[in-house]
Amino acid sequence: MAEAAEAAYRTALRLDPGYPHPHRALGTVYAALGKPKLSAASYQTYLRLSPHSADAKQVRKIVKASGEK
Repeated sequence: MAEAAEAAYRTALRLDPGYPHPHRALGTVYAALGKPKLSAASYQTYLRLSPHSADAKQVRKIVKASGEK
């Protein structure tokens, strides 16, 4: 199921790579798939695109806890 979600969010990003929410969702999907580097990279892109989002603080904590840069 996570693989199908990954494919859907990647399709969304092909249509609009500047839309932040699929990046955040991919961060969650990659974490579920055990891909911490991809997860952190997706979350960081989300934060770059939407630094003042309501959940930015929470997402920064997730990235920090992952140990990935």
